[in-house]
Amino acid sequence: MGYIKGSTKLLLCQVLQGKVYQCTQLITGADLQHGYDSHCSPCKKELIIFRSDFILPQYIVHYKLNAGEFKYTPNGITKEAIQKKLAKIGKLYKKAVTTKDNPVFNGYKFAFIGQMVDTPLAIETLVKRFGGQVCKNEMGSSGKKSSKKAFHGYYGFSSYDAPTMIICSVAEIGATTPSAELQAYKNMGHQVFYREDFLYDSIIEGSVKPLEEYTHD
Repeated sequence: MGYIKGSTKLLLCQVLQGKVYQCTQLITGADLQHGYDSHCSPCKKELIIFRSDFILPQYIVHYKLNAGEFKYTPNGITKEAIQKKLAKIGKLYKKAVTTKDNPVFNGYKFAFIGQMVDTPLAIETLVKRFGGQVCKNEMGSSGKKSSKKAFHGYYGFSSYDAPTMIICSVAEIGATTPSAELQAYKNMGHQVFYREDFLYDSIIEGSVKPLEEYTHD
């Protein structure tokens, strides 16, 4: 069950509330028997439901002992599943590279923090193939600065090109101390960062995937 941490599987079933009348002959459109909610065929393989409002969805969650405290996650996928997926990110990337060009990322301007599956140049080339752009932000500052550059320098950038989306590696997000680059973006007001697989999944699918499924916790 993706959105509950610690679960191993989910059984979804419909439980009939009320009494089922067991027919002794073929169902031929008879009215509901008094005192019952449904009719069941003699073979017990067919059910005629008269009171559908009495059918409620029921969820049965199975989990291992000591699997940890249950925690709801908004993106519908467990951390363990994400880790397994990212462990094979190379295959996902190769599939994206061989996908036919399509302007999936029109209007998107990306910034990247940390080590991606390939070189910065290769990632930028891939993004541009599919209609996106990559920001050219530089860290640090030196020399005489205009007031605008001084402002950006205060936050850690010598030049700043505002991204619409920031892709950050798991290592960067998970580090005890944020890197200078990650902290600089946070200083500029960016608080939401996304995983690398968002790019490749969107390219392969041919459309932008739901962002909430790829946010770092």
